[in-house]
Amino acid sequence: MSLSNDSFTLSQNSLGGDYLEITEKNFMQEVLEGSLNSPFLLEFVTENDPDSETLFSTLKNVTASMEGIIRLGRLNLLENRTLCQQLVQSGLPLNAVPLTVLFTQGKIIDLFQGSKSPEAVHQFLEAALKKIGISVPATHLLEKGQKAIKENKFDEACACFGEILEKNPENAQAWAGLLRSLIAMDEIEAAKEALADIPETMIENAEIKGAVAALEIAEKKGEALSELETLEKAAANSPEDTETQFKLANALNAAGKSEEAADLILSILSTKPDEEVAKEAKQTLFHFFEAWGESDLTRRCRRKLSSLLFS
Repeated sequence: MSLSNDSFTLSQNSLGGDYLEITEKNFMQEVLEGSLNSPFLLEFVTENDPDSETLFSTLKNVTASMEGIIRLGRLNLLENRTLCQQLVQSGLPLNAVPLTVLFTQGKIIDLFQGSKSPEAVHQFLEAALKKIGISVPATHLLEKGQKAIKENKFDEACACFGEILEKNPENAQAWAGLLRSLIAMDEIEAAKEALADIPETMIENAEIKGAVAALEIAEKKGEALSELETLEKAAANSPEDTETQFKLANALNAAGKSEEAADLILSILSTKPDEEVAKEAKQTLFHFFEAWGESDLTRRCRRKLSSLLFS
């Protein structure tokens, strides 16, 4: 075994579970030789250390999301003193734990000391894997993109979905995520261009249809904003005019006042209207839900609708 600055000779075996307990007996086989077949992430820990335990829980969750491309293990320093002394002599900085090291092809490719958030661990692994030409799984990129949308980081979301589509242009979730991200950035023309690139066979996919519905609403935003004040006055003056109420609801939704729009439709339903008006109200709400996707707002308004219909 040899280590020089940033390289280190190592090897492999199967994980068999969520992680491996690494010892002096299996270090060579599981970590050094094992990394010839797949990257191995090893955390050096000490007993009863809260930081080590917290980080290891994070490492398990992150590696589990990466579809088996990284194997995980941990090694207790105090129980493997001889091995650790050899590693220190080889240049590994075991003076502070937790220390997390990524091995691949018999070498250390990168490491970090101390704790990291799940997002930071993801970033560490992405960067390290990129160095050796390993692509991050689509599942992980989808999760990252969807998380970015929730955090209003739409540029980051576009990058995640775009990376997926470069490798697999038939990933419906990625197309839907890309469209919704562009819409959220008011990049309507870019969203329309992206829509034109979606394979025809995928247009009827439920997630893509929802994103297309959102795009159709977004295209009406300018018109809705210009008409909103007039429609609000007309609706206030004629509360019994359901046609005006529906126009106002659609304008509110297009203008970004989505919950207000849904509440207006729900208020129409609460008056127990005739069958035709009730049908239009439900269809309008379902169109809203489709456009919003599986958001907190959609779930909240679905509950309101269920409560109203079954009370």
